[in-house]
Amino acid sequence: MVGANSIFYGGKLLTAANLEADKDMALLAYLGVSPERREELSDEAVVESIVARVVNQEESKLFYEANVQKMI
Repeated sequence: MVGANSIFYGGKLLTAANLEADKDMALLAYLGVSPERREELSDEAVVESIVARVVNQEESKLFYEANVQKMI
């Protein structure tokens, strides 16, 4: 089996009709696939989470000050 990073399910896809969500979930169960639990967060909690991740990344080696000239 291979992994999938996303699956659309429910009554309508981006531009086309789809099976109802309960039929999709039945198919996933038949295939032995169980969806991750989804946590409902407020907008403020989502923003706080994103800010915390950015701050953590800024402190990593992935980010650098592009406007600071370094002598080699």
